[in-house]
Amino acid sequence: GCDAFQARARQVGVPGSIDAGQVPVPRLPPAAADAISGLADGQISAPTPINGGVAVFMVCERTESGAVDRDAIRNQLGEQRLDIMQRRLMRDLRAQAFIDMRI
Repeated sequence: GCDAFQARARQVGVPGSIDAGQVPVPRLPPAAADAISGLADGQISAPTPINGGVAVFMVCERTESGAVDRDAIRNQLGEQRLDIMQRRLMRDLRAQAFIDMRI
């Protein structure tokens, strides 16, 4: 798997060979994202031209980022709006306040 791929890259002396760790696909360069998009875990990409060189990628493991929880997002946005309204109301009340000081 990935350990053998990295060991082989070191053995051959490939410059710039790195373990990128877990990287979200949208953060990859477009050429790299295209190269790995159809790969299954443990598969190696075809040589891909990147930045004046050629790269070969291997997908070690894919993890799903999880489904979007629309209710949680809706609740968070609602709370943010409520907070903004509360701040606005407090600001307006302070601006309209009349303080009578007597000595």
